[in-house]
Amino acid sequence: MKFEQKDFEFLPGMIQESIKNYFDKKEHKEFEKQTFNITETCKIINRSYNYVKDLITDGYLKTTSDGKFISGKEINRYLGEQNKNAVSTDKIETA
Repeated sequence: MKFEQKDFEFLPGMIQESIKNYFDKKEHKEFEKQTFNITETCKIINRSYNYVKDLITDGYLKTTSDGKFISGKEINRYLGEQNKNAVSTDKIETA
């Protein structure tokens, strides 16, 4: 049985949030179990094919042993590193 967000609108906010977190984590785990080819990975991370190929060649993205697929877990790892390395604009002081 699949539940929608609207099915829980009668519940108090705390329970709603708990259920939403559960389904978000479940979707996250399902994504990490999937594998994607390079073209699909380009769409997911919003980069060009050549850019993704360079990431693989330079070792920033790891592929399966045949080099054709990238796991969802690896995509999440790469995107997590990108978020850590991002420069926050609110810390930059202007003159």
